[in-house]
Parts: sequence; structure tokens; C-alpha cells
Amino acid sequence: MATIYQWLKEEGFDFAQGRIIYHPTDGTSPGWSSQNGAPILMPDTVLYYHFDAGLGSYECPRFIAEDPAAIYFPSRYDGSASLEKIYKNLDVYLTGDEETPYPGG
Repeated sequence: MATIYQWLKEEGFDFAQGRIIYHPTDGTSPGWSSQNGAPILMPDTVLYYHFDAGLGSYECPRFIAEDPAAIYFPSRYDGSASLEKIYKNLDVYLTGDEETPYPGG
């Protein structure tokens, strides 16, 4: 089981300066179903919602997060969900310490 809070914390998300936007869905499968309503700033209840991110699971809530350093969003590959992180400062990728993003691959 995973939570958005756990994912973001592991990636070093700055909760004090960041913001998270959540898109409610129609409820048939929390993350990958059709959106239901306008995006909202994420309430704490969604941040701590436990979901299965494993193979064949589509339970991750639909969200996007931003802090001063990066943009964060869920991706899906072969039925499992994971968190993607893209740095805003592209020079980070020039050092060789960080791979360029390749979501879902």
C-alpha cells in the first residue's frame, strides 16, 4: 500500500512551500477514471489515502504537485503506478547525477 504523502516525502517534496492539486474522479477506479469536477487543492484526507500501486492496480488518486524544485505526478506502466519527478531547473540533468525523465518507460 502507498500514499501520496509517502511518495512525495521519499522524493524530498517541500511540504511547507509546495502545493498539490487533486482532481476528483467518478469513482469507478480512483486514479484513471474520468474526472468529476474541477481540480482543487488537495485535502489532507486524499494525501493520506492508502492505495494499491502494484501490478494491475489503478487506485492512485489523480494529482499533480509542485514545490520550488520540481513537478511531481503519478504515472502508470504495465498496470502499476509510481511517482514521477521532473526538476524545473534543467541544469540538474547536465551533471549526470540525475537521469532525464522518461515517464512510463
